[in-house]
Amino acid sequence: MVSSVMVLDFSSAIFASPDTPASSAVLTNLTENKLPDHFILCFSVKQNKIDGKIPFALYGEDNNPWLAFSFWKGSSGVSLWADVQTGNFTKLHSIEKPWTHVWMHLCAEVDTVTGDMAVSLNGGTPIIGRDENLLTNKPSYLKDNIKIGLSKENYFALGSDQFFGFVSNINIFTSNKSQSLESMTSNPCDQGDFMAWS
Repeated sequence: MVSSVMVLDFSSAIFASPDTPASSAVLTNLTENKLPDHFILCFSVKQNKIDGKIPFALYGEDNNPWLAFSFWKGSSGVSLWADVQTGNFTKLHSIEKPWTHVWMHLCAEVDTVTGDMAVSLNGGTPIIGRDENLLTNKPSYLKDNIKIGLSKENYFALGSDQFFGFVSNINIFTSNKSQSLESMTSNPCDQGDFMAWS
């Protein structure tokens, strides 16, 4: 039983129209608690096309993108890629068909003290790596630092490209889960104890 509900406010949303053919939203509340140094970020995404666009990005203290995931098509098929504030995406999981119009579920366990990150997609064995860029520029708060869809800023190497698809179930957990990342992405029903949005 849920004793209370917090509504996350994306009130600065820009909606698609013939004059502005792009949509975006920025989280404008959730200010009480600082983002922990060690957290698990989970989300679900369904793409209408594979074009390397970013469903959403976490922005850092300097108001530049800090962490983002995207899907790219290459000679060996489609893969999940990640970037930590450099504009240089790192290839992670390969994805089997179908590539579009299906929900994909991702969880990333991020440690901003050690620079370690483990990423699982659709129940797959986590890909584990270390990135020194995780050690700097982490956002203290999520307010104004989660941006879904088009961003006006020239982020990464993608300019102001618009993501074409759906993103949902953005959850952030503050502590180590008893479940593995594989199980969290196989059955993505848990709500984050730091942030839960769908």
